[in-house]
Amino acid sequence: MERRRFLTTLGQQLIEEHIERRAQQQCLPRELRSVIFRVSGLQEPVPPNDPEPPQGKKRGRCKVCPYSKNQKKESSKCDNCQGFICKNHSRKKVLCENCIEK
Repeated sequence: MERRRFLTTLGQQLIEEHIERRAQQQCLPRELRSVIFRVSGLQEPVPPNDPEPPQGKKRGRCKVCPYSKNQKKESSKCDNCQGFICKNHSRKKVLCENCIEK
């Protein structure tokens, strides 16, 4: 019985550091992290209540092009409606130096 207890204790001591490092990884499933904290006796950190607001998409299909021609994704957006727009359907303003200073 003494040998079994010794081997159990030794095994727990050998994996203790690995479990602590593993518990700090953010990419683990929530269930696995909770099991690690419960088994190891570590304090589970409190998750933040207010996560960052979701960012809008960075790229999308042009809202003017027909769907059959609309295979390429664009990053340009319309200033008024914030819809994605391709270079063929966007217009750029050209201003002279005098108008820029105004």
